[in-house]
Amino acid sequence: MKAVLHPIKSLERFLKAMRKELKPMIEAQINEHTKGIKFWVSVHIRYSHPLRAIDPHMDDPYLHTGSLVLMHPSALEERLDEVERQILIRNANYIRDSSGLVVEDIFDFRLKFCKYNPLVGRAYQELPKFLKNKHAIINVQNRDNRCFGYALLSALENNEDHPYRPQNYEALFAKYHLDQIQYPVEIEQIADIEDQLQLNINVFSFFDDEGRARYPMLVSEKQYNKCIDLLYWDAHYAYIHSFSAFMADLSKKHTLHWCKACLGHFDNGESLKTHKLWCRGMEDSGQIFITPEPWWKVSFSNKAYVHLHH
Repeated sequence: MKAVLHPIKSLERFLKAMRKELKPMIEAQINEHTKGIKFWVSVHIRYSHPLRAIDPHMDDPYLHTGSLVLMHPSALEERLDEVERQILIRNANYIRDSSGLVVEDIFDFRLKFCKYNPLVGRAYQELPKFLKNKHAIINVQNRDNRCFGYALLSALENNEDHPYRPQNYEALFAKYHLDQIQYPVEIEQIADIEDQLQLNINVFSFFDDEGRARYPMLVSEKQYNKCIDLLYWDAHYAYIHSFSAFMADLSKKHTLHWCKACLGHFDNGESLKTHKLWCRGMEDSGQIFITPEPWWKVSFSNKAYVHLHH
């Protein structure tokens, strides 16, 4: 379903207007499918740069929410809040990956929906070629809805002999009590699973078709010694066994220290440690201002580009 609103440059204003259009559409679906629905929303945006021309081969992107589940009409407002939040996050990520872009026009939004069956999970999903070629992800080829369990086991067992075969992990679910988890696993369940397994679980995803536009979906707030990074796309989980390789194309250097909350990178662990004291993640990013002390002095190392204005 495609809906066109009058093109405006303020994404926040567009989302408020879109919300009024979405609400009756989604209400009609949840009233018809009383067991729940799953829906996706995408917004068609054109970006420009104030100082340079945009690559003419660059397509105007669709920023999407990913799949959202609505089980009861009472949760509709909460889900609409989530639609706005996800679109704003993806807009911030897109601008960040292509520094200096601004919203030029917003053309329309699209709504897709289907009946939600919580007993049906997603089996093996092929990785985008860009991510597959990194050899940074173990994507177990399961045929049931337990992809989350397989992803954790591929991390916990470190099986180097055919790690993509689900048969190698079948007997291990009971060992880690993963046979007691209700599948498919939603993001909201992960905090309880972390406590059960005594480890931190981070989840990352991407908002484009190629897998280049990566962002953190969930960064653990636990303080356990072991940490596992997962990739989530198309309702499927896989294990990121090398986070450096997963993110390497965003920097010319291959060995870096990454902040998994904002995906900033640093040359050494001390710089990362200092950064984490201030980092508020991608959803609540902001400038860090340090007020100068009275005794600080300002000096210039290159005076050739200093211009005075009267």
